[in-house]
This record gives sequence, structure tokens and C-alpha cells, in this order.
Amino acid sequence: MSKRATILVSFIGLIGIMIGASCSSSPSPTPVLGTDPVPPPLEITSTNTPLPSPTSTFTRTPVPACPWIAYFYDSESITSPGTDECLGGSKGIRVSENLKQISFFVNRSSSLGTYGVCRNISGENDLKFNVTIKNGMVSARFLVMVAPDPVPTKKSSFGFRIQPQVMENNETGMWVKWIEYASDDFENDKGGLQSPIDWKFNDDWNFDFSFQFSGSQATMSMNKKALSREWPLSSSTRYLCFAYQQIPTANNAAELEAQVNFP
Repeated sequence: MSKRATILVSFIGLIGIMIGASCSSSPSPTPVLGTDPVPPPLEITSTNTPLPSPTSTFTRTPVPACPWIAYFYDSESITSPGTDECLGGSKGIRVSENLKQISFFVNRSSSLGTYGVCRNISGENDLKFNVTIKNGMVSARFLVMVAPDPVPTKKSSFGFRIQPQVMENNETGMWVKWIEYASDDFENDKGGLQSPIDWKFNDDWNFDFSFQFSGSQATMSMNKKALSREWPLSSSTRYLCFAYQQIPTANNAAELEAQVNFP
């Protein structure tokens, strides 16, 4: 066979293959009803990185730590719950947040007892404060004491006792006495005076106290030395205490309203 005939035969065969391919139909994809494409699973990687803390611009003024120790004594027990009671108003006693004021309030109580607060003043040599007692104290007494322990009626405690007193005109005034505890809960009177009427302003009796400590000696005075005393300190520690004593009778419940203010 000649070269030209071979080329012609090959060309005719190629045309036949192309025609056969174009005549055969491609299979159609079978549709799937009611299904959606499933996305690939989400890969979560833990980095152990803590979340950032929120930033606050609010600043609270810190409240000073409460130095006052509560003291409660009644016919059943002695309780000294500590500084947690300082701002709580327990037993009618409340210390202000700035520690400059202590309030005492008793409303017709029929129970016997002594309730107060004390703080350590071992490192303080000069103290000044004011005590106001509202007129109308009944079956109660108010104590201003310096004690070797946070107990206002401890042996070797010294101070003042303020109590109601019927005056010559049959009106109720105030009597202030200097006292010393010879043993626990047993006091000795060391003299005193009846409060003159000019110590009363409106409905309040006012008493200004001053304490000085020097070495083993102490001096206390009230209302510009209207009543003052000196005494030796028998302990290296000392506490300033304010307390009220409820002494109700069958006819009169205890009532008292008093306030201590520091400058």
C-alpha cells in the first residue's frame, strides 16, 4: 500500500471514533431529595489563655479598721465579741464610720447589765472628748473609764460615773462621781458633784473630758477641772472604755440616750 493510501485510511478511522463518541449520551447525576450539604466539623483549639479582667475606674475610700472592742455583761454571761460588733449597733451601741462618734441608746429595757466599748490607748498620752447625755435618763448610769483590760468594770479601773439625780427643785439633774474598782464589778465612790444647770444646753447635759498620761501617772479632769483626779497606773496597758449600766426597777425600765464625740 502506498503512503498516501495509509494516511487516508488513518484519517477515515479517526473520523469514525469521533462520531461514535458524540453519539453516546453521558449519564445524568441522580438527584438526592431532602438533604443539605454537611459542613466539615469545627475544630476547637484550647489556648488556656485567661479572659481579660474588666477595668473599673470606681475607687472606694477605705474605712479605717475599727479599734473598738464591744463588752457585754449581764446576769447570765460576759461576752466580748470583738471588733465585728463595732459598727453593727448591737446592744444599742453604734460607732460612726469615721470613728469620731459613738452613740448609745436604750429604750425601756427591763434587763440588768453593763454594755460598752473599749479601745487600747497604751500609746496615747493626751485624749480629749465630749459626752452628751439627753435629759431623761432613767434607771441607768453612764461610765467613762480607764482600765488595764478591755473591761470597764475591771479591778484597778478608774473613771467617772454619770447618773440621774433629783435636785432641790424636784427636777431631775445629773450627778457625776469619781469611782475606782477595788475588785471586778465592785466600785468605790471617791467623791463627786451635782452638775450645775449651766452644763445643760437645751435637752442635753454636756461633759468635756481630758486625760493625760505621763510615765506611771495619770490625770483626768472634766469640764475644765470641775472634777479632777490623779492616780498611779498599775498596768503597762490601758484601755479607754465607755459603757452604760442598766439598773431597772419594778416601777421604772431603763432608758438612756448618750453620745461621745472626738475632735
